[in-house]
Amino acid sequence: MTALEPIRILLLEDSADDAELIQHALHRAGVAFVAQRVMTQDAFMRALGAFGPDVVLVDCVLPGFDGRSALRLARQELPDVPVIVVTGALVEDIVVRLTEEGARDYILKDRLIRLAPAIRAALREAHDARQRQVEQHAAEQLSAEMHAANRLLEQAGQAMSERLTSTNHELRTPLNAILGFADLLLANPQSLNPSQQGQVRCIREAGGHLLALVSDLLDLASLDAGKNELYSQDVDCCALLTAVHTTLRPLAQAKRLDFSLRLPGRPVTVTADLRKLRQIVMNLAGNAIKFTDAGAVTLELTGRQVSGRPVAEIAVSDTGIGIKPEHTGRLFRAFSRLERGRSEGTGLGLHLSQKLAQLMGGAVSLTSDYGKGSRFWVTLPLAAANQNDIRRIS
Repeated sequence: MTALEPIRILLLEDSADDAELIQHALHRAGVAFVAQRVMTQDAFMRALGAFGPDVVLVDCVLPGFDGRSALRLARQELPDVPVIVVTGALVEDIVVRLTEEGARDYILKDRLIRLAPAIRAALREAHDARQRQVEQHAAEQLSAEMHAANRLLEQAGQAMSERLTSTNHELRTPLNAILGFADLLLANPQSLNPSQQGQVRCIREAGGHLLALVSDLLDLASLDAGKNELYSQDVDCCALLTAVHTTLRPLAQAKRLDFSLRLPGRPVTVTADLRKLRQIVMNLAGNAIKFTDAGAVTLELTGRQVSGRPVAEIAVSDTGIGIKPEHTGRLFRAFSRLERGRSEGTGLGLHLSQKLAQLMGGAVSLTSDYGKGSRFWVTLPLAAANQNDIRRIS
């Protein structure tokens, strides 16, 4: 039924006069309707199906058939269609039972002025109930679809995790074997002539580059699959930076770079995943050494406030080639390699570092002066024990 269609009223009434009074009252109230009057149980049952009423009006007492039975049949056949009792006398116990069993309202025949408002209210309520059912069904269907989708995602994630584990083993095992044999050959230089030694070094360098690429790709795939678990703990940043400085110092010395470490006088502790934070710092410091041909690289730890939050800042500054302003926007994209003339790197290091920092509640940022150098830094929340000491570690 739409707003322009007449209301279809099924009227169970054995009195022709009362039926006429009911219809007259509805006409006077401006109700557009089509009515079908029935008097017996069989006719009532047929009309419920064939006529398809929007509302049912039933008399309380009919010969051989009462309003209670009519209500029960109507609720059974058309549970969403409202039933209103229209009675000539208020028989309280009957009316109460009918209301308890689902009658929408009851109207006395000498108060038919209430019938039109009661019908309109019943139809509005029925419409709202149907709308709620539609919305509930849609919500349940959406919930079921989301559950199924989540299940598929879980299965896909599990399959991805298993595949990553398998791929990790399948790729790393032969690469590590190649690198191991290359190291063995280089450890016995007397068994090789100079030309062969150079070729083995090429194999070693190419294998190392490929292993780094595989590691970065697997880390990126794990992050994208949501399978990169975070093992948060209190991390001593001073100890971490000291270890990174010791590890990378030979690379800086080989290029005759001044590689300095600046630490505060007090311990600085952050809540982070130690392995992931070490990966970030190693990447930032390694890049600085790689792209600095002369001058200095500085690894520094400070504390400061970011948006009112106390954080530790691990910064790497260099006097290297710097980055053009137009390139900084794509620097953290996957596979971004700005120096076309250099073959080092996978183009994933900064992208992974940013993702890992964000996973731990931090971020990687940079400033750069092209031709003069760059400064990269990662900020991470201070551990609770350090948050009151920010002025003393700044």
